[in-house]
Amino acid sequence: MTTLLLIESYRRATGRPLLGGKKGAADEDGLDIADAPRALFDAPLAILSHDGAPDPAFVYASAAALEIFQAPAWGDLVGLPSRLSAEEDLAIQADRAALLAASASSAAGTISGYKGWRVGRGGRRFEIQDGCLWQVTAPSGDTIGQAVAFSHAIFEDGAEWRAGGGAVEEEAAPAGPPSSAPPDPAALEAARAAVDAAAAAVRALKDDKGLTNADEEVVEAVDLLLGAKAALAALEDGRA
Repeated sequence: MTTLLLIESYRRATGRPLLGGKKGAADEDGLDIADAPRALFDAPLAILSHDGAPDPAFVYASAAALEIFQAPAWGDLVGLPSRLSAEEDLAIQADRAALLAASASSAAGTISGYKGWRVGRGGRRFEIQDGCLWQVTAPSGDTIGQAVAFSHAIFEDGAEWRAGGGAVEEEAAPAGPPSSAPPDPAALEAARAAVDAAAAAVRALKDDKGLTNADEEVVEAVDLLLGAKAALAALEDGRA
């Protein structure tokens, strides 16, 4: 039932089939309804869905979703609070909450083309590329949760992941001993100033312009802030 609700809710929200084809409903694409669960699980898409509880928990994850979130088994992800898919960083959690709220309040119940930072169970951070978020509805029309689908992500180190593509694509780092030299003080000062400036820009957009985390300007400013923080962290632990 969860599989069919995801498929039909996506078609109603976007007008497109989740599993491909021209019409949308799973059985209209030559797929027997009994085969829909396996087809969705094996689809070249990371598909995740959570319920409608105040602290939503994951109720579904495709094979690709388990892969990108570093979850060896279904139970390593399904059943967990969905907020754990993002870091505890307040800016990231606020961005995620704003995205969910924007989808719930939109007329179509869907948001397409979004980016967002997430973290795997093993701690590896990645940014979703061109994701689609939609409301999962029951046959009665009641909203019972939300789902997301994406096929492309970029890890913090620049490596790319594509659902169904198997291996992560990344360039090997040149061989050599790690540097033990302390970070340059001037570089550290500049990196800290960049973080402060980026944080101030986010605050100004919210306080002075009255924008929220759902506004594009704020989303872009938060992305810049996260990048500045990552650069600072790299300097502080000697990776840059």
